[in-house]
Amino acid sequence: MSALVALPACSQAPAEPAVSERYVDLELHLAPPAGAAPSSDARAWTTDDGRTLQLRHVDTIPGAEIRSIRAEVVGDHPAVVFEFTAPGAAQLKALTADHVGRMLGLVANDQLLLAATIAGPFSDGFQVTTDTLEDADRLRRSLVVSDAP
Repeated sequence: MSALVALPACSQAPAEPAVSERYVDLELHLAPPAGAAPSSDARAWTTDDGRTLQLRHVDTIPGAEIRSIRAEVVGDHPAVVFEFTAPGAAQLKALTADHVGRMLGLVANDQLLLAATIAGPFSDGFQVTTDTLEDADRLRRSLVVSDAP
């Protein structure tokens, strides 16, 4: 994943997915502040580009607080667009507002999905750009709870 972008507040309610889907919990992990040593409960994660990051789990947004996750083209870039319910958005906004400038890692299913520097408080969602629309759809599908046994 190459970029994490906060979405501005929406004046209209986001479109609901055509089929009601359930999503996995989304863990939020933070890197230590610049110049600080990682905390003893930090875990080493490897990014897609081979970097190793020390990130500490700080919060989890339950899958029930994710309104939708869509793969689509945003501008000229394929992306995965995340939208949250009001409680999930408030949780995400509080965390990102308190940690502007720090590295945020998003983890699901014990996999680091992405890590990016928090540029400012998030609102009711964010988007992750990918290399291809197929990559975006693969990431989206990995976050859907399967009802299969």
